[in-house]
Amino acid sequence: MKTFDLVLYGATGFTGKQAAQYLRNRAPRDLKWAIAGRNQDKLKALAKELGLPESSIIVADSQDRTAIEAMVGQGRVIASTVGPFAKYGAILIEACCRSGTHYLDITGETPFIKDMIKQWEPEAQRTGAKLIPFSGFDSVPSDIGVYYAVLEMKALGVGVKRIDSYYKMKGGFNGGTIASALHMAETGQNRKLLDPLLLTPQKLKSDEEKRESYQTTKPVYVEALGGWSPPFFMAPINTAVVRRSYALFRQAGFVYGKQFRYAERLAPMGSKWKAQLVTGGSVAFAVTISSGLGRKLVEKVAPDPGEGPSQNAIESGFFSNTMICTGDNGKQYKAMLSAQGDPGNRVTITILCESAITLATQEAKLEQKKAAGFLTPAFALGKHLMNRLEESGFVFSFKQV
Repeated sequence: MKTFDLVLYGATGFTGKQAAQYLRNRAPRDLKWAIAGRNQDKLKALAKELGLPESSIIVADSQDRTAIEAMVGQGRVIASTVGPFAKYGAILIEACCRSGTHYLDITGETPFIKDMIKQWEPEAQRTGAKLIPFSGFDSVPSDIGVYYAVLEMKALGVGVKRIDSYYKMKGGFNGGTIASALHMAETGQNRKLLDPLLLTPQKLKSDEEKRESYQTTKPVYVEALGGWSPPFFMAPINTAVVRRSYALFRQAGFVYGKQFRYAERLAPMGSKWKAQLVTGGSVAFAVTISSGLGRKLVEKVAPDPGEGPSQNAIESGFFSNTMICTGDNGKQYKAMLSAQGDPGNRVTITILCESAITLATQEAKLEQKKAAGFLTPAFALGKHLMNRLEESGFVFSFKQV
């Protein structure tokens, strides 16, 4: 019998502290949860601030295998905010896979998770561990948004042929997010990001599916929304997660559509030159971090790990994901998912904590309760997560165009 239902790892960092405060305010009263990290003094101070007993503190450095295994042995579910995950997350993921402990994180590092799948999926399936990375703004609004749209269309008796997502948002970056982007560039992982089927099981891949999932890097005119849409820098990450959900559901006998296709971009803008300007900015950033000198420059001007936007910026942010859905009947439908708060902070924290609470309290009721291995938020948590997000202020809507 494990001591805690949920352990929040990285609780004293910029993101982790927000998550700890969220759990204090929103977690069910009977949920037994703990805070964990590498610095005992900071953990004690946080526990005092939150009104938690010192018995709910676990000290574990990400590179200390013995300490990590001891932490994992105390919790049924581990939720981690410690990134870059390729740098600090491998030992924790291995420990969860070996012990049958469930795991969630907020990574957007698809190449790293691809490597973890290759190494540890069989072991996780043997022990019954559910590993659910991408449980933040990367990539739940895309993953659960598509799942919601599919369910709405299925309720009308319509199969899904294609979904195109268009994002609008306001928010800032914290130091951890920038550190992850720089680490992927430094290690060359970012070159793997462009494969939309990176996370799709090999036996379910096809060249045709890869071609149809290609994300153009130029602005395109979107007739359904009346404007020019620039490429979205998160699209390769989110698309790979959506494609993995599609593959996992198909294996389980739930098919989105006979030839489901997915792409995402930024919301259309009024003029082509604005879209080109945004595109140019994304390209310039990618070019900058591709060199060591460029990464050093970014490190000088970006917030350090442990730092992030002001509270006002976190509160005033928002995102909306408009999904234009084409049915196998030739008709188009519009689904939307939106929420208030900075996407990389407030939204990510809400998603991670509600996902962790869902897994810790609703495991026996999940549609895919027997599934184990590296799962996705939509496949693993499905309608239960949708309900909790809606109760937390996320807005879902659907209509025929």
